[in-house]
Amino acid sequence: MTDVDSTEKTQPWPQKGDSLFGEGELWIFNAVIRGDRRFLAYIEGYKRAGDGIWEGIERNPSSAGVDYLVFPMIFTYRHYIELSIKDVLAEGKFLDSTCPEFPPHHKLRELWTMAKGTIKQIGPDVSDVDLDAMTALVDELDRLDRESFAFRYPITKKGQPLAK
Repeated sequence: MTDVDSTEKTQPWPQKGDSLFGEGELWIFNAVIRGDRRFLAYIEGYKRAGDGIWEGIERNPSSAGVDYLVFPMIFTYRHYIELSIKDVLAEGKFLDSTCPEFPPHHKLRELWTMAKGTIKQIGPDVSDVDLDAMTALVDELDRLDRESFAFRYPITKKGQPLAK
């Protein structure tokens, strides 16, 4: 692999006065961070971030560092899917108060089961074939990453290696 391990590179320490957030000189680079509760910007942002990582790999697979980029890419796509499912639940609750609110966890299978019920209850007419296809993909991802840790950390909260 021609990619240089990032641990071999010297990274400068932050300097006094550095800031993570602030206005840049060019307005075009200043993102709008809203405090509203809508999911669209987050959903779209994580989807575009995953796509950007994948496009970088596709452009130059031999030097992209796929063995490093696989983790943030899958985590980013997984989070995109999780937020999309939670958005279905949030919109369902907004449209029909009898629909469930999403629970504060990252368990895709449980979230998708709730969202699928919401879609059947108030959503557009979606075929069982389409819902089953989505269920199969959610189940596949859930088997690899049940609670959103497998692509964020190499170990569990208790310090044990994550089973792959």
